[in-house]
Amino acid sequence: GLVFLAAWFQPVIVAKLKLTHPMAVWVTLAMVLANLWLPVFIGLLQGFQNFLWLGGAQMVNGFIRCALVAAGVGLFHLRSTWAITAALLGFVAALLAAWLPCRELFRRPSGGVAGLPWMRSMLWLTGGMGSALVLMNADLVVVQYFFPEQLSPYYAAAATIGVALVMF
Repeated sequence: GLVFLAAWFQPVIVAKLKLTHPMAVWVTLAMVLANLWLPVFIGLLQGFQNFLWLGGAQMVNGFIRCALVAAGVGLFHLRSTWAITAALLGFVAALLAAWLPCRELFRRPSGGVAGLPWMRSMLWLTGGMGSALVLMNADLVVVQYFFPEQLSPYYAAAATIGVALVMF
């Protein structure tokens, strides 16, 4: 459903958020999907106490993001769409690194899971963490929407420092 909404409202999203390239919408949607799946595999690795692959997946994510952003922006003078693409490629590499040791788990016959009670119990946890992520990241979208284009980079720099401090 989200893909169809993004396709329908793509011109409006690009105009209102003052995006330089419409591909940023699609890369962001792919990054949202990767961001939803990565904690699943990271959690499986943590549950199996496979900390080598757990740490490796997270380091691969950070290294690929950093290297691709530095190369793309520093050497080739690419724009923000490349930075989002580099983050997506980091997520995909981390997904692959986290999936590799877990792939045998998906080949086994599964037992029954009471899906609805499990979903109800996870709703509060997901909503709590999701609300923190929205509060930390949605402000930049609001600033880009309501404020002139010249002010957004100043706020983005301060917001990035704030998120880094919270994560630290």
